[in-house]
Amino acid sequence: MTPGVEPVIGMQRSDMSEFLPLFPLPTTVLFPNVFLPLHVFEPRYRDMMADALTGDRLIGMVLLREGWQRDYEGRPPVYQIGCSGVITHAEKLADGRYNLVLRGLEVRTPRA
Repeated sequence: MTPGVEPVIGMQRSDMSEFLPLFPLPTTVLFPNVFLPLHVFEPRYRDMMADALTGDRLIGMVLLREGWQRDYEGRPPVYQIGCSGVITHAEKLADGRYNLVLRGLEVRTPRA
C-alpha cells in the first residue's frame, strides 16, 4: 500500500481482488487518497459499475495511451501504471447512467 494512505474503513489490502476491472480514460488519472467525481455513460462501463456496486465496489483506473482511438471498442493501449479505487458514492440515473465518486486507494500495475 502507498505510504500515508489509509485503506477504506473496514477494508484491508487482502480484501482487494488481484484483478480489477479497468476504467480507461484519455485525460483523467486517479491518485491515492484523492476523490474523483465521474459521470459514466457508455453501456459497457455502466455494466462494469453495476457489477462493482454489487460486489466490492473496487475498480482500476488507467490512462489511455496515444492511438487509443484505433481500438477503443476492443482493448485500447493503456499506460502500465494505474490506481485502484473504491466507489464511495453512487447515483444511478433513470436512463442507466451513473454519477459516482471514486476514492483512490493505491498505485497498481495493470496486467494483460
